[in-house]
Amino acid sequence: MQLRKARVDLSISLEEIAEKTGLSQRYLKALEADDYDHLPGKVYIYGYLRRYAALVKVDIDQLLEAFEASYGERNQVTSDTYGINNLKKKLPYDKLVFVLGAGVVLILIVVLMAFG
Repeated sequence: MQLRKARVDLSISLEEIAEKTGLSQRYLKALEADDYDHLPGKVYIYGYLRRYAALVKVDIDQLLEAFEASYGERNQVTSDTYGINNLKKKLPYDKLVFVLGAGVVLILIVVLMAFG
């Protein structure tokens, strides 16, 4: 929201920002709305914020701090980030062992074919 306010205060159109930053208007709207879920990864968002902030004269450190707080809350890594516990709940134990065992066998076959 801070970016949009700064842009409007400077009477700069979204089209001008898109032209100067090389970012799509869709990405710029997402940045203005602090909607990071519709943007590529964190490292890209940092770059986008830096480019945009420089054009509208927003303090980049303050902006990145706000981004970190917002992004961090939505994307916290938990001990079950990859859904292992959910996998165990959905599959009975014997099927889980079969699926994992089949994966290991498949990997071994690929490795043996590559070096054999």
